[in-house]
Amino acid sequence: MHQKIIEALDALQARIDSGNDLAEVKTACSLFMDVRDLKDQLAELSKRASALNTIMAQTLMPDLFNTEDISTITVEGVRFTATHKPRASIKADKEAGYTWLRDNEYGSIVTETVNANTLSALSRELIENGEDLPDDLFEVYIQANMSVTKT
Repeated sequence: MHQKIIEALDALQARIDSGNDLAEVKTACSLFMDVRDLKDQLAELSKRASALNTIMAQTLMPDLFNTEDISTITVEGVRFTATHKPRASIKADKEAGYTWLRDNEYGSIVTETVNANTLSALSRELIENGEDLPDDLFEVYIQANMSVTKT
């Protein structure tokens, strides 16, 4: 499918480069609509690919690696590694969460909002030290993920 899109882009670019097609307003409008339609198709394709990528990276691939008892594999010069990252967010009572962070000397990460990545990093650090964020204030889960590195 992406080859058709590339061919369509090449054909549109050739029409633009020729300049002849742009001489008439109707032709230019038609060309403009073709470009807009292609842009919309690419945006939709991008959304679908992004959703599929998320499902594969966070569920399908980690599950497959777990089933096959694999942590890392190199395929066609690309290394695939199953990882797990703690992720954290404050539950409904944000003020209670902020208070706990301040009372436990983590107030420096509290601003008008708590950055989700910073809170996740704190969660990871606490887990590594055998501690946890309070379950009644914070939602903590371990997110499966795939790391892909060209070798």
